[in-house]
Amino acid sequence: MEHAQAAHHTQLWLNVLFVLLVVVTAVVQLVRHRRLEVEQWAALILTVGVFLIPFLAGAQMSWYRNHAQMFIGLLLVPRMPRWGQAVLLALCAVQYALLGAMFFSGVLV
Repeated sequence: MEHAQAAHHTQLWLNVLFVLLVVVTAVVQLVRHRRLEVEQWAALILTVGVFLIPFLAGAQMSWYRNHAQMFIGLLLVPRMPRWGQAVLLALCAVQYALLGAMFFSGVLV
């Protein structure tokens, strides 16, 4: 059980970084261009909303499901600087490596 909790804490922090990258990208676009496209607004709102669901639904909700639902935020990736895209790619790679390890160890059902 302790292993599962530690894995979920890591997933939480990876999700926090994912959301921060999406939000910062949107803010930079708003400052530079004074607007976001409709799909960018949708991506921003849905990503932040989906991220907040476990905080409202209860601590037992799985962070990996939450991460998968935040993929709408990837609509903002083309607007990110290359270093931001690289960080996001690294975060997602770590997230999926952890998910794979959790699944094959029986922690993730």
